[in-house]
Amino acid sequence: MSFAGGATGYDQPLAYNWDFDNDGITDSTKKMPSYTYTGKGTYTVKLTVSDSDGSINSLTKTGYISVSPRVFTTTVNVSGSGSVTSSPSGISCSTNCSKSYEEGTPVTLTAAPLPGNEVASWTGCDSSGGNQCVISMNADRTVSVKFTRAPPVLKGQTEETKGAILSGGNQERIWNMNSG
Repeated sequence: MSFAGGATGYDQPLAYNWDFDNDGITDSTKKMPSYTYTGKGTYTVKLTVSDSDGSINSLTKTGYISVSPRVFTTTVNVSGSGSVTSSPSGISCSTNCSKSYEEGTPVTLTAAPLPGNEVASWTGCDSSGGNQCVISMNADRTVSVKFTRAPPVLKGQTEETKGAILSGGNQERIWNMNSG
């Protein structure tokens, strides 16, 4: 934000004291300063001008500056059979959708595959694992999730024996990894 100070009818040179955040501390002594507000909010600006013989005049503008947070958009692309929701809320879709969040907001996306499907992959995440993807809103983000058909579960197969099917001749037997 740029500012300009000026005064007439005073002895030169003039001294400028700007307080951009109403904390009582001079933030700049330039006639035409710039100032960067780092947090959202409404700010009061005060300019005090003095001349060489000690004359002083001040102007205060209450609530003069209003700073809004930056906002970035998350776009979610869904392929396959499933849907995605978000925390904080705002995303809930089974195709493609988007939602805007304030800068710095951590967003957790959760995939829900339809029965017989599973999450094959996430792309565009800061971190991901299983059905979840986490991103931080520091720029516009595009995240994709791909659902694929889950492999069939064979007769008698459990989570402990999944992937441990042995074949011999015409018969199949299941080897339980826990019992040998």
